[in-house]
Amino acid sequence: MRQHKSTTLSNLIVTTLLVLTLSTGSKAVQLAHKPTLSEQQDRIFNIVLVASSLGGKALITWLNHRQNKPDKPHEEDE
Repeated sequence: MRQHKSTTLSNLIVTTLLVLTLSTGSKAVQLAHKPTLSEQQDRIFNIVLVASSLGGKALITWLNHRQNKPDKPHEEDE
């Protein structure tokens, strides 16, 4: 039971990070293709660029941590 909750939580975290990273990244690309940006659009561009960068780093870190973490059976699972 405990392994199932851990897997579900892990999948939820990865999915959330992926969705947020892709959505902010696509907005950054969309704004980058505009010939000129207003001051407000420029601020939004900077925010989504940083958010997508941090999201990508967090996703890679999370997946690397999950890959390197040995699966130890819990006492209640045995």
